[in-house]
Amino acid sequence: MEIANNETLTYESYMLHDYSQDDNEPAEVIDEIDQPKPAEKNKQNRSERFRQINSFCDEKMKELDRSEITVWLSIWRRANGKSGLATVAQTVIVKDTGCSMRTVKRSIKSLADKKMLVIKEKGNNQTHKASTYKIGMGLY
Repeated sequence: MEIANNETLTYESYMLHDYSQDDNEPAEVIDEIDQPKPAEKNKQNRSERFRQINSFCDEKMKELDRSEITVWLSIWRRANGKSGLATVAQTVIVKDTGCSMRTVKRSIKSLADKKMLVIKEKGNNQTHKASTYKIGMGLY
């Protein structure tokens, strides 16, 4: 396809520009940032999360007691797939797991000691700030 000034229009330039019917000038440049993200990245994130939970079930779960397992799962399900960070209040973990607050606190400390999670930032009850955890698999 040819446009003004004998320039050849490539597929890539055609896809990035909206050429009007009236003239051969681009009416609007479409920002590449607005392009949809490839589905591959989502598949990789899901694949990594699936690998994590399988690894947890196959290797680590047998080393933990039930309260530690439920607390870890409660935090894991809120973790960002890329960073592994989860910001969650202990009261939410209590509701998720059915454990007492004391059991949740003890389980979090035990999981941190076993390097199954890292406490990045402790929450504050007075300011109603949730804690931030980084999920690990005993690798930290």
